[in-house]
Amino acid sequence: MQVINKQFKTINELREYRFPPLSLSNTLIQVWTGYYSESEVIEIYEILTSQNFHFIGTTTAGEIFQGKYSVKSIVISISIFENSRVNISHFIERNDYQTGIKVAKTMATDLTKILILFGEGLRTNGDDLVQGIASVNSNIVIAGGMAGDYGDMKKTFVFDHNGIYDRGVVVASINSEVLQVFTDYQLNWQPIGKVMTVTKANKNILYEIDNMNVKDLYRKYLGEKIADLFPISAIEFPLVKIGEQGMLLGRDILMALDDGGFITAGNLEVGDKVRFSFGNVDLIVNQTKENLEKYISLRPEALYIYSCVSRRWFLQDDINIELTPLNNIADNSGFFTYGEIFHKNNQNMLLNVTMTLVGLSEKGFRDKHLTDFDKSKSLDITKRFLVLEALTHLSNEVIRELEESKKQIEETHDLIQDSIKYASIIQQAILPKESKLIKKFFSNYFLFWQPRDIVGGDVYFIERISKDEVVIILIDCTGHGIPGALLTMLMKAIEKQIIIDILHQKIPPSPASILKSFNQQLHSYTRNQLINQIGFDGGVLYFNQATNIVKYTGIKTPLFCFKKANNILEVFQDSRYIRIGNNHTNGISYGETIVHVQKGDILYLTTDGFLEQNGGKKDIPFGKRRFRHMVEKYSSLPLEKQKEKFLEEFDNWKRGFQTDDIALIGLQI
Repeated sequence: MQVINKQFKTINELREYRFPPLSLSNTLIQVWTGYYSESEVIEIYEILTSQNFHFIGTTTAGEIFQGKYSVKSIVISISIFENSRVNISHFIERNDYQTGIKVAKTMATDLTKILILFGEGLRTNGDDLVQGIASVNSNIVIAGGMAGDYGDMKKTFVFDHNGIYDRGVVVASINSEVLQVFTDYQLNWQPIGKVMTVTKANKNILYEIDNMNVKDLYRKYLGEKIADLFPISAIEFPLVKIGEQGMLLGRDILMALDDGGFITAGNLEVGDKVRFSFGNVDLIVNQTKENLEKYISLRPEALYIYSCVSRRWFLQDDINIELTPLNNIADNSGFFTYGEIFHKNNQNMLLNVTMTLVGLSEKGFRDKHLTDFDKSKSLDITKRFLVLEALTHLSNEVIRELEESKKQIEETHDLIQDSIKYASIIQQAILPKESKLIKKFFSNYFLFWQPRDIVGGDVYFIERISKDEVVIILIDCTGHGIPGALLTMLMKAIEKQIIIDILHQKIPPSPASILKSFNQQLHSYTRNQLINQIGFDGGVLYFNQATNIVKYTGIKTPLFCFKKANNILEVFQDSRYIRIGNNHTNGISYGETIVHVQKGDILYLTTDGFLEQNGGKKDIPFGKRRFRHMVEKYSSLPLEKQKEKFLEEFDNWKRGFQTDDIALIGLQI
């Protein structure tokens, strides 16, 4: 096997070069051009086709020639095989996954040792392409990269001896019984920060990570200066996807879209785990030094390098420190890509931020001691490297400890949530269910209970005290969540005792007396406790079906009464508030409103969670006036339909966040 690598600084130099006679069937010619405008590519193509040989080529984001990075040049690698055959073709189907399938079915045979692919770099989804190949043949080795245009992000081209293409992929297959191939990659970007989850993405378009816009995420963790230059600034801090078996796959953010998304070099799916990473020059070049021992021992006859443009942009002139030692392995050439096509352990991948290498030999790889490699010329580990490595280790260790603490907190939270959900079942058990009792006294009704949290401080009771008399009690305990819920259990016990006292004629069945008894008994239960913030709002409604008389006492809990005869909504309330503490409860008396109702009239009771919910454009309380208008607006509807409309208006008003518990009752005479 013979390898000839040539570099041309200008198109004219290429035009004047005299190529040696080349066989079409056993020669692989790869062309990498930093002249990437369409007219320049056409000119290069015409020069090459005049030579009557077969080739594959691509525009680049930089060229590699004999361990050096080049700008604006044309590099041609000619690999002449003795016992291998080369086939070349271009493919484009209705989508890139289908293109990959067609490539595998057309180009891969039992003798195929490797497929080298150059894909158009901006509109072709390289991830879909390589996965399409894998769906047919996951064993075939693939290599190559996506075309570039020096970061302009406008238009890239691939080409072969049959044409120039701005879509699809050109492929060279090498078929042999003796050829040996090795592939490897180097990332060496240091992951840092917590593990995050992709929450909105569409293949190679990324929208959100941890439910946050990508740019805002970079702003939060990396600062305003990075955000101001985003996505160009993301080159130095690309994402790394945590793949199978912990393998890290770089994901560059290439460009912004008008819809708030960002094109990434490679697909990301919802649920993928990613981290930030940063370039560490010392880590990169020292890892190259370590890998050289492995590469040199193989002694390949040809070495192709397909490296990410992000490495060139980050390392700048130091990129040659990484490339130059590769001359100790074999005569080499390649290009800087917008994504590296790679195969390892029966996996096809599109990589970013990596340097990938392909070594070929028809003689077979052989071990060789490192006498040919002068280690003294490689970079030693510097103090800067040690400091940076230590700080990175410190950061990652702190994050690991925080993640462990977070996991413990989440486990504890889950246990608490399970307990609260069980408590919610108990709390709901004390609420009256829809029953014949309510239907006995009211022709239509609705009951609605919605705590702000899983459990809450609102509760209601419905008790029959005689053949024609019923009492509806609505209580809003101080607090919500667990404290409020515990207080409702105490209020249930008090309510049961009050009903017993009414039935035994110890207290009259009047709303004022019932509220006073609630206050006294609650004070009695808590008098020996250092508590001065326990209390409740509430309303008690008494209805006599025989006389059609309603009596009502409300403490910050109004009664709304819609009179069907004249379509008027009346509001009754008392503004005093029951609170346990230093108050002398025995001396408190409550007013009582008497309302004469008729068939069809509707009574509404609600705790302040509905009326005091902030929202709307001005973020103000819903209020009694808006509630009045809402009732009048839907008064002609059946009560169950009214309930739906009330809750719909409430949900639109609150804009997602409920500030208090809600209980809402509607009763039609």
